[in-house]
Amino acid sequence: MSFTADAMPLLWILLLLSWTVPVAATPLAERVRAFAAVGEALNLAAARGELVYPDWFAGTWRVRTTLTDLAAPQGEQLINRQAFAASQKLKGKPVNFQARFVRNRRQQVVADLAFNSRSIAEAYFGRTNVLGVEVRPDEPNRQVITLKGDRRGELVTLRRHSETPAADRFEVAEFYQQTFTGSRVPNLRAIETVTLYTRRGAGIIAEQITAVYLDPRDPAYFDAKGRAVTVYRYRLEFDRSIP
Repeated sequence: MSFTADAMPLLWILLLLSWTVPVAATPLAERVRAFAAVGEALNLAAARGELVYPDWFAGTWRVRTTLTDLAAPQGEQLINRQAFAASQKLKGKPVNFQARFVRNRRQQVVADLAFNSRSIAEAYFGRTNVLGVEVRPDEPNRQVITLKGDRRGELVTLRRHSETPAADRFEVAEFYQQTFTGSRVPNLRAIETVTLYTRRGAGIIAEQITAVYLDPRDPAYFDAKGRAVTVYRYRLEFDRSIP
């Protein structure tokens, strides 16, 4: 889910990764394998309520996420070059944080979004630079983060699809609208993440691609022709922190 508008798959989104995991070819798995050739965004259903995870996610985890590859499939003329260059410097450098999954009133396992978002933001920006994270109970698909320097980021989940192709696998695709303010020109992006989780012993590994699309309000929107302008590949490893 880098924390720049173009580069950071806001690990709000728990940005997950690219490892070689032997899985059968599901449509979402094929999407991840395509990497830079993802093209247009998936046609997903509207996101309603919380994303429900398998029971084996419950608890608190030590998470290591690594950016393993990135690409600008339509060339650098359509991207934020400064943000892309910053992401290139993060390639291959693991980032560690904690993630927590809890049970809601229906006893379903869901992400503790406020905890996870703050943990990830602090890992990237430093604890003293994160002023607050807001996730309202009645708006689980909207997250707001406030940083020092009058910077504010908002992530809204618009569409989602998840499936469980096997007892030890969970796959999810989500489409977000991301807005960053605090500069003279607000930074607007649309983001698609496709993540393949696999339970491995007592832990979880995952692979993910995050594709960035231009927002309709972006001056270069029509030049992009609806296709991704930057794509990031991640590897994620979950180890138990608290049972």
